[in-house]
Amino acid sequence: MRRYVLPSFPVVFRVYLVAFVLLVPALAAPWALLAADQENRLSATTRWGVSKLRTEIELMGAQPYRDGPQALAGNMLHLDAWHGYQEVVHRPKVTPREVRFRLRLGEDGYLLFLFGRDSPYSHDGEAYHAVRVSLNPGKPSCWLDISPEGEFLHREPLSVPDLQPNQWREFQLFFREDHLSLMSGGKEAGRRALDARGPQFMGFRGGAHPCAVDDVVIMQTDGQPAIREDFSNRRAVPGKMPRLAAWAALFLAGLGVLFLVLLRSPRAAAAATLSAAATLLLCSLVYGQFERRVTLARYPLADRQALVEEAKHLTDTTHYVRHIIEKEHSRNLSPGEERIVFLGTSQTWGVGATLRTETFVSRLEPLLNQNRPPDRRLLALNGAVPGSISPFLAGHYRDFLAGYEHSWLVVNLGVNDTDPEILRENLRDIVHTARSNGVKPIFCMEALSIETRADGLKRGFVVLEVAEELGIPVFNLHEAVRNAQDDGLFWWDSVHPTSYGHRRIAEVLLPFLQPLLEDGDGTIEKENGT
Repeated sequence: MRRYVLPSFPVVFRVYLVAFVLLVPALAAPWALLAADQENRLSATTRWGVSKLRTEIELMGAQPYRDGPQALAGNMLHLDAWHGYQEVVHRPKVTPREVRFRLRLGEDGYLLFLFGRDSPYSHDGEAYHAVRVSLNPGKPSCWLDISPEGEFLHREPLSVPDLQPNQWREFQLFFREDHLSLMSGGKEAGRRALDARGPQFMGFRGGAHPCAVDDVVIMQTDGQPAIREDFSNRRAVPGKMPRLAAWAALFLAGLGVLFLVLLRSPRAAAAATLSAAATLLLCSLVYGQFERRVTLARYPLADRQALVEEAKHLTDTTHYVRHIIEKEHSRNLSPGEERIVFLGTSQTWGVGATLRTETFVSRLEPLLNQNRPPDRRLLALNGAVPGSISPFLAGHYRDFLAGYEHSWLVVNLGVNDTDPEILRENLRDIVHTARSNGVKPIFCMEALSIETRADGLKRGFVVLEVAEELGIPVFNLHEAVRNAQDDGLFWWDSVHPTSYGHRRIAEVLLPFLQPLLEDGDGTIEKENGT
């Protein structure tokens, strides 16, 4: 029997050397991939634009969505990140004959694939089209025609068979000469008689619930190249490999020297280094997957510095609001003028409207003046402060807004306050200040998206309770717009309406406010006490 002889050291050394040479790029690769994923942001590409950034008044989460890793975490497009309702548009025009994409919806999720736009951002163009794929019973799948403002002009029902939550499904949309055809899982889900060919902008829009899009392919006409998007940053990996490989080589060399000193045997040191490197590689792979699937999708914690910056932002916002008021309104009214003041937070200020002139307060002024005589012209003063809560607003009204002559005060609250009792006390304080100055208070309970708050916030009902307690006219705005929320693109998040949403709010408030403002000459006697 032949005896097995251990390989000589040079042979083993050569094996170890080859292993180390292979380990250097192997160790560098997961870190290069992770670094590329950490830098994977919508802000790093010019191909995709975020529609929320186009509003004149900044929306919460719009900039972090563009600049942060959450939108593209896991190398897919998340339309529910940063308060949801995200709209992402492919900015170069395309001439499509076929569009393919993969879609994963969560419970009650839905996607609008937008097409036929003559401008990347709808407000700047004309009416366009969309197909909605939905698991939300309140927003069923359908074909849509949409106005630039966001109103649904026309819809046709659509049935997508076997659509399940949290499962990937491939969709294809074919642009034919006389119709559109939507395929789902290899089967036709719907057809619409519409010629939507030609140069256009396309995009995706989600809602409040999970909605992820991946592997987009746009096949074009006239021999133009196909556009492919997997929402990854893998093209950056080769550029990161040399530096990371150099660090890996230095690390392995240092580790080898350390083990040589400790073990005093080249073979043992090489084996220990190889074992440690293999363990490190395994840990790197696990850590990379954890970062990619968990950490990158998380939101930053509100540390002390963030709270300080938030307080500073409120101060800056207040200065800005007061500057606008001082610039646009005089403290005293001229003969033949009356004034109504609106007090609230970001919804009342108009966050979400594309232009300041499209906020519901701005829209109400001309509507309320339609049937008023010329000698009773009504001026609307928007005194809301975004990001504020009722204790601040009570002081803001008492110390600043009360100095502007007015006859009515509309208070629209119910979302930002977290303590119902504090809200209750400050509502009473605001009413006391108003009545002490001869002003008639009117309450509104803020509206919310029924996707996330079907019945509104419990603390919002404090507004209704205090109104009943003090004998104040009150309007449940949340209920008033409930049935209008699928008549168009109503929300940018759970509390901030689009320009279309602001228009609908103005339309439902008008018949409530008109009789209250036409009662008498708009003045009451001052009260002593509450």
